[in-house]
Order: sequence, then structure tokens, then C-alpha cells
Amino acid sequence: MSSASLSGSSMQAPRQRPASKANVVGIVIGAIIFVAALTLAAWVGLQLV
Repeated sequence: MSSASLSGSSMQAPRQRPASKANVVGIVIGAIIFVAALTLAAWVGLQLV
């Protein structure tokens, strides 16, 4: 899903610099949320077992 959203955003703004601060911050925040979600899912899974 993340690859599709990234390609969609790049298609919407083709003139935007790929290394802009906004994109970097968005990618970092997305990565942190993704890792947090995986950690939470793993923790819940361990609690259920």
C-alpha cells in the first residue's frame, strides 16, 4: 500500500523535488507509524498466545 501511495503522490506532483524536507519528514513519520503498528500487532499476538 505504501508503494502505491508514494507513486500516486509523485504522479500528482511531478515537479516537486524528490528530496524535499516535507517528503523526508512524511516518509520518516510513516516508517515510525508502520514500525509501531507492527510492534503493537506482535505484542497483542504474544498476549493472545
